[in-house]
Amino acid sequence: MTGLEKKFIVQANWKMNKTLGQSIEYVQAMKRGCQELDPAMEVILCLPFTALSVAFREVRSPRISIGAQNVHEQERGAYTGEISAPMLADAGCQYCVVGHSKAFRV
Repeated sequence: MTGLEKKFIVQANWKMNKTLGQSIEYVQAMKRGCQELDPAMEVILCLPFTALSVAFREVRSPRISIGAQNVHEQERGAYTGEISAPMLADAGCQYCVVGHSKAFRV
């Protein structure tokens, strides 16, 4: 791509669903399905924190990026159960859903 072409982004997340085993199966299926996509399409899977490490291990594909489903506004602090942007970046995430995710038709 020269930078002038349109890039299409498809982002998915599965909210508070899927066990680790189900997450692995889903990521593997996505990996197979993405092989035939147009190179102008970028697929982003934003997963629950519990599934991030297995997703990174399973994906190993330039066609799929992994992101998180939430992030806290502070970089550090006593925020039990929260995660910061630097922590997500260190884990390998390039994307994150911020706020409530809802599909809509344009």
